[in-house]
This record gives sequence, C-alpha cells and structure tokens, in this order.
Amino acid sequence: MNTAATAQACASAQAIQYHYDLGNEFYRLWLDSSMTYSCGLWEADGTLEEAQARKIDHHIREARAAGGGRVLDIGCGWGGTLRSLVGAHGVTRAVGLTLSQTQATWIAAFGHPRIEVRLESWQDHAPAEPYDAIISVGAFEHFARPELTGAQKVQVYREFFERCHGWLPPGGRLSLQTIAYGNVPKQQMHPFFSSEIFPESDLPTLTEIAQASARTFEVIALRNDAEDYRLTCQSWLTRLKSHRAQAVALVGEAAVSRYEKYLALFVLSFRTRAMHLLRITLRRNDRLFDQQGDHQTTHGQSSDTRARSAASPGMKGEGFYDAHSDSQKLALVSAQALIAGAVRRIPPLTDSRPFTIVDYGCSEGRNSLMAVQWALDALAGQEDLQPTICVVHNDLPTNNFNGLFRNLGSTGCCLETANGCPIYVFAAGRSFYRQILPSGSASFGLSSTALHWLSRPPVVHFPEHTYSGWARGSVREAFAAQSRQDLTTFLSCRAQETRPGGRLVLLMLGRADAGELAGIDGEKISGLMTTELMNQVLIEMVEDGTLDRQEYHDFFYPTYCPSLAEVLAPLQEPGSPLVEQFTVEHAEVQALPCPLYTRYRQSGNLQEYAQAYTAFIRAFSEPLFAQTLFRGRARLLENYYAGVHSRIARSPQAFVHEQVQLQLVLARN
Repeated sequence: MNTAATAQACASAQAIQYHYDLGNEFYRLWLDSSMTYSCGLWEADGTLEEAQARKIDHHIREARAAGGGRVLDIGCGWGGTLRSLVGAHGVTRAVGLTLSQTQATWIAAFGHPRIEVRLESWQDHAPAEPYDAIISVGAFEHFARPELTGAQKVQVYREFFERCHGWLPPGGRLSLQTIAYGNVPKQQMHPFFSSEIFPESDLPTLTEIAQASARTFEVIALRNDAEDYRLTCQSWLTRLKSHRAQAVALVGEAAVSRYEKYLALFVLSFRTRAMHLLRITLRRNDRLFDQQGDHQTTHGQSSDTRARSAASPGMKGEGFYDAHSDSQKLALVSAQALIAGAVRRIPPLTDSRPFTIVDYGCSEGRNSLMAVQWALDALAGQEDLQPTICVVHNDLPTNNFNGLFRNLGSTGCCLETANGCPIYVFAAGRSFYRQILPSGSASFGLSSTALHWLSRPPVVHFPEHTYSGWARGSVREAFAAQSRQDLTTFLSCRAQETRPGGRLVLLMLGRADAGELAGIDGEKISGLMTTELMNQVLIEMVEDGTLDRQEYHDFFYPTYCPSLAEVLAPLQEPGSPLVEQFTVEHAEVQALPCPLYTRYRQSGNLQEYAQAYTAFIRAFSEPLFAQTLFRGRARLLENYYAGVHSRIARSPQAFVHEQVQLQLVLARN
C-alpha cells in the first residue's frame, strides 16, 4: 500500500474534526485542567488531574524523552504532553501533530517558543532532522477505517512504524497508547461508536500491532490498563453530568446525550474487557535486516554479524575515492557552465554576512574543490564583490575528512579568488538529510552524484536482485517512496539554510523515461549494467557456496535513481510547501559517456580498463559491503572484487558504465 493509499485508509481530517472540534469550552467542562483527552494512569483514591499527570509522566519516562533536544507527539490533543515536555522535563523543542484545527489554535495560543504544533497527519510529516523520542497517545485508533481487511490494516500500521523508525536515532523509543479490541469480536461491538462518535475509525488488535511493528521495533514493555480507562470514562461522565446545563447551552441537547451514551458504553466496554487499553514501549530496531526468518546462524556466524542492507557509510577513504572517481568528475565538468551561471545570478549580500558556499556530499574533496573553485571564479567576475567568503564541505561523519584537509593544503588545490577576498573553509560531518547550517546563511549550494543514496533502506523483501533499478511493482514503489521522502527532507533543510535569492544546483544520478533522451526509445537507468555486473559476481559466489543464498536474498544497495518527473514532483505539486520556497530555473536529463571505457577504446589496454573499472566500483561499494554482506570476511571481499575484475576482462563491452544525470538549478524565493 503506497503513501497515497495509506492516507485514504486513515480517518480523514473531517472525521477527526467531527469529534474533536465540538468546541474547547464544551471539553473544558468535563476534562481535567490540562485538557487531556485520553486514559489516565490511576492509583487508589487519586483524582483525574493526578491520573492524567501520572500518565503523561509515564510516557515521557518510557520514551526516554526528558532532557531531549526534539520530541514528537503524534496526536497531541490540546497540548498537555507538549507543555510537560518543555516544562518539567526540560525538552528543547516539542513538536505536536494534530488534524483538529481547534486543538492547533488552542496550542498556538500558548505562545511557547519551544512548542511547535503542525496541522498535519503523520503520513504528511517530513521532519528536517530526527527526533530523540516519539510519543503517541490516543491517535492510533484513527489510523484505519472500518472497511479495511485485517491485512490492509496491518499494512497501514506497518507504514506508521516504518516512519517512526526513520525519525528516531539508534536506540530511540516510541511510547504508544491505544484502545484495542478485547475479548469481544469486532462484529459484536456496538455500531454507535463508529457511526456516531468516531467515524471512519477502527480499533486495532494487539496481534495487528505486533505484526506491523515486528521488523522495525522491539517491544520492551506492554500493559493492559482497561480498568484505568473505565475509571477515566466514569470520571468524565460524572463531570459532564454535573455541568449538563452548561454543556447543553454550548452544544445542544442532542450532542450532550450522544456523549453521555458514548461515555457510558465505554465504561461498560472496559469493565467487561470488550475493549483493552494498551500502553506499549517500543525501542527502535537498529539491526532492521537482522530481524528476518528464525535468526539461525549461517556459516558459523551469529545473527549479530549477519548484517544486511544499511544506509551508506560513505566512500572508500585514504585517497582511493579521489583517485577512482572520474565518472563523478565528468558529472561536474558537464555542469560547469550551469554552476557558474547559477552563482552569477545570486544577488549580492547587503549586510556583513559572509557569502557561504556549501557542497553537500564532498567525499575526499578532489571533485568538490574543483567545483567550489568554479563558483569562486564566477564570484570574482561580479562587480559587487563579496567581502568575506565561507566554504563548507559536508559529508557523513564517517567520511574521510583527513583526505579533504590534505587536499585543501596541497599545492594546486588551495581555494582562492582573483580579487583576494578572504576565504574561510569548514567541514561539517552530518547527514545532508538534516539541517547543516544556520537558517538563511547559505548563498550557494551544490550536490553532485550523492542524492541517489537513501537515508535508510526501505523495508521491502527484494530477493531477485541487489539494485533498485531492476525492481518492479510494489518493490520499486517502496524505493521511490523512500526517495521522495528523502528528497523532500533534503529540500526542506536546504530551504531553511538558503537565503532568499540563493541558488542550489543538484546533479543527480537518475532515470530517463521513454522519449527523454534522443535515440533511446525506452527507459534508461544510470549505472544499470554496472549493478548487473556486481550482482552476477554475487550470484557466482552463491552458486559456488562461498556466499549464503539467504544473505544474498536479504541484501540490496540503499540507492534509487529517480526520474526527472519524480524529482520535480515535490517542487511543483499544489499544496507542497516547497512550491513557495523554490523556483525551478533549469531541469534537464543528460546521458554521459563512461570515461573509463572511452580511454579503453582509445588505448586498447584491456587490463588497464579492468583494473580502473574495478577500482571505480570498489571506491563506492567497499565501505557498505564491509559493514554488511562481507562484514568480518576480508578475504571473501577480496575474492568478490577479483571476480568483478575477471568478468570485466572477459566481457569488456557487456557492462559499460553509463550515467544518466539529472541537472537542476533552484532559486530560493
């Protein structure tokens, strides 16, 4: 089920507002002072206020949220948990999601600088950076509609858990509270609930939650507090009846009678355990692809050493990537004029801020320094000189920044301007799927041959191949959805960092759809035959018994080459905030030749070609292989690259590396 289908499977905003937008004054009559509309956590002889405060503290404690930098509350209600997070529990920023306009307005009226409320669903949420913890209380009940089958409900819940997994750091926790079906089948439940109180909503079962979360989270605590919800509903009902005349004046006799019936039925349902109240503590599964099958060992390895796919750890260091990245260099060279033109169109700064240039995905810096120098040269030709220039080279924390610094200090690589403007160079070790710089500080950004790497592998079963370019149907859709989410996150972060009038140049490995490239009738995907070469060597290793078949089936590269239409979608679709933030100045698909194969055709030196091509593959693939498929098996890894070399030497024309490059220039509005 794709994201659009999932959105249709959940209760609509109108259905949520039907129940929750009846009016704040009405709910204030019978909720506690914090306006918390979910089950409390009771102790003997306690009050409703005490039970609700205890419940909020319970979820903050279980999520390990206290003192965190960023905490997300999915289904934040009137903001009781948000206020507690930034108040007593010292959270730096608390973000709440709700579909109720009334609740959002109520929270916004707090005027608290560390509380952010967003009128959006979890399906539409695209945070610029991860959260330290996630809490969701009383929202899960609205994630599935009554007409869905059990399998369809599980798929919706699974997508929710996958999203939460992607928003949390390693070891991060999700504290979840939801009503669930108990010892009475769904078919025997009173229809009043779905027709009159919670339209378009269906309760989960504990089994459905367990199935949906199994691969992405580990359940570390579970409690059924049905009795607590009976006490909560009884307290609400008593308070509503004691203020009945005021309630009728606010919302009318029919609405008050409906709520009295609903609360009385809830009291009965929790007393008889027809419904359960589940409080579940879940911890992010950091070995996502180790949670398959029966956890049996393979070739004497424990499941701890049998890693599958993972996010990219970066490129091969110690100068190796620099020495073997000619194809990546060609991608930049083909866009030199595009880069220079984009820089020249940036309006000069009118204050004392430096003109800041950022390369997102710099690796060891050979290609990055070349492109940055082009930008500096374009600046030097302008009449309005920039007084100070800052250059920021960004890559993952695992990147070989020592190589970058050596390049910066070497002869011929020192950045300079013709007019002598001072240049200050920095490095930022952080994923570019998070904000790198202070808001509004960047003037020019560049990312080249980096955005095809996904922030995390999609949760799919893809045994047929190891590269998404060969995927079809729902598997390709899963890769495309992750790519779309990542690209939206990347662009949202850049929108925060880039000043008005700034420019962003994106050079991406991509896919040309039919008719986009002259002389090519069908689809053309960047590097497709390179990945087929790599895949065939893995199959050989499976067939000769040196690589376990299940390990091969479970592994794939966390990459996706999108089409130009897929990249432009979040920048052009009505309703996307990126439409207001960026203007697309240039968008083009290009086919680039393989410089290695071009040299081979000129020289005829087959061994040189095979060695250079193998080194090119090794430069981008070895770090990922070393931590996943060949972890702890260095000799087997060497055998793999020997197999790659052998296949190239046997069939030099069969696996030519061809690039399809997407070129975009974006102007910050």
